[in-house]
Formats: sequence, C-alpha cells, structure tokens
Amino acid sequence: MEGAEAVAVSREAEGGLRLAGSSGSISDAAFTEVARGAFGVLARAAGITEDGVLGSEALSGVSKADAKALYSALCTYIVEAVRAESSAEAVGTGLVDLGLSAARAKTVVSLYRDARARLADLLADTGVSLGKVVDVEWRLDYQVQSSGVGKTHKPQYFIKLKTATPTGELKDVEFTATLQQLQDMLTRLKEASGAVEGMVGVDDGGSSSGGRG
Repeated sequence: MEGAEAVAVSREAEGGLRLAGSSGSISDAAFTEVARGAFGVLARAAGITEDGVLGSEALSGVSKADAKALYSALCTYIVEAVRAESSAEAVGTGLVDLGLSAARAKTVVSLYRDARARLADLLADTGVSLGKVVDVEWRLDYQVQSSGVGKTHKPQYFIKLKTATPTGELKDVEFTATLQQLQDMLTRLKEASGAVEGMVGVDDGGSSSGGRG
C-alpha cells in the first residue's frame, strides 16, 4: 500500500534538500541534472556514475560541496521514498514542505514515477544481502588529559556491534564515542524507532492499542 505521508529523512538530508530551495545557490538546470543523475545512479543506468554527475558541465557554477550535498540528499530521499512505498504525490509534497519550488518537486516526481518499480526491485535484492545486529558489547575507559588546572579524566566508550550476514558469517563493527555522541545516537535511534512504529500504525489502520509486556 502506498504511503500518503511525506518521506522521512535525516536532518542532514533535509539540509541538502533545503539547499535546493534556493535558486540563487543552485540553478534549475543544475538541479535537474543532479536529480536525473541521482535516479540514474540508483537505478544502475549504463554510463551514469556519481563522478560523472557531479562533474557535469551543468554544475560548473555550483560549488563541489553544494553539489555533493544535494546529490547525497536526493539519493537518500529517493531510497527512503521507495522503501516506504510512498506515493508520487507524497514525494512531491515532502519536497515542497522542505522549501523546493513546485517545478523542482515536479521534476523529481516525474523521475520517481518512471524509476520507482526498477528501484523497488533493486532495493529488494540489496535488502536480502544486508546483515543484522545480533549483539552489542561496550566498555568505559577514561582518558587522562592535561590542562592549565591539572589533569582531567575524560570518559570514552568503546562499542562493538556484532553483526551476522544472511549466510551466518559474523562480523564486528567497532568504534569509540563520547557520552554526548552516544546520547545523540540514542536520540536518532529513538526517532527511527518512532518512525517505524508510526508506519506500522498507518499500515494497521491506526487501530492498534495496548501496552508493552
């Protein structure tokens, strides 16, 4: 069932899309070139590459940083729209809400209609090969830092995510983070969980209720 609500993306992706709302920063021609390129790369169209898109003559007046931000944001938006089975109307509404002109939103909607089936098939194939998190390990250490007022002990967390591929192969993903970074990550995970719960509620007709055991 196609979703009726706007596509949900990260703050970073929203920022890249809002950038496209300013024709002074990115021209209509440049926007169209990036949009066509994003769909082409995602759909694995022959001869279309990210480097080719970002190096296009149509983007000669756009900074590399702005072009990259818009390209990445559009790719994220497109993938999330396909993943959520969003309608073309919802895709357009979401872009307008982010500040894009009706003409630019229409450009994306037209491309989305043409490429959606192909992208859905590719996404389904890709999804089969993705791994999943099966366990998490962590430990807390303290870094000793010298300052003008003496030594301070700065907490640092070591995180290990254990993942399993569909074939059963186990892999570790390790990283370090500060308390603030972990709190930011937790906030984003809660946002993602809330979005999923919201989608489930829509699919269920909003009729589910009850507590958690």
